[in-house]
Amino acid sequence: MNKFSVALSALVLGSTMLVGCQDNNAQVNAQIQALSNKVDNLAAQVSALQSDVQAAQASADNANSRLDNLATRYKK
Repeated sequence: MNKFSVALSALVLGSTMLVGCQDNNAQVNAQIQALSNKVDNLAAQVSALQSDVQAAQASADNANSRLDNLATRYKK
């Protein structure tokens, strides 16, 4: 009788652990999916900002070129 109760309790404990792991996996998968969506959103924002950065860099280069031309005109 004692061996039977030990075996039964081990079976119940094992099945409880498997159900708990399965439920936990669903939560982890949902969190991974949410993080993946956030990463995709951030990647889209970065690619949208790259064109703005290139435009700002071109504008800065143009301004530096004009300043260089002004500096060469004026001599002491």
